[in-house]
Amino acid sequence: MTDGPTIRPTPPLHVAGSAAGVLVVTRLALAWWQDQSGSLPIPGVVSWASIALIAGGITWLARRTRRTLARDRASLDPQQAVTRLLLGKTSQIGGALLFGGYAALAWAAADALPAPLAVVRVVHAGLAVLACVGWVLAGRALEAVCRLPDDPDEPGDETPNTPHGTPGS
Repeated sequence: MTDGPTIRPTPPLHVAGSAAGVLVVTRLALAWWQDQSGSLPIPGVVSWASIALIAGGITWLARRTRRTLARDRASLDPQQAVTRLLLGKTSQIGGALLFGGYAALAWAAADALPAPLAVVRVVHAGLAVLACVGWVLAGRALEAVCRLPDDPDEPGDETPNTPHGTPGS
């Protein structure tokens, strides 16, 4: 048993469910907005470039954390490791939520293709969707780097953690 609370890995189903939920709700909201004679938002370079910058920063932090922990596991303050772990979890959900929103916008704008403004919307929303995928993957990598291996002495764990996965090697 652990002495304190543990943080479980973010289930991929939660990430996918968040993205799908926002996609459906946003698509319905955009359809309603268009029925009210509203126009779709026009995303620009800032939409996807800012997400790509965040994804790049999280990727850099994951790599730096991996290198730090590979050199000396004790060199990273436990509170800082937990903060980075939570940043990885938050990045996955945040990226998934924005993914759903931009995917819904691209879907709504695709109905008006090949109109020039629809092309702009689809291209920029599509690039934002790709940047969101990068953000989710970067968050997943950061979360994975900050996780401690399972304790082999825990009851119910019959196979200890070994480099090759074989007991006793």
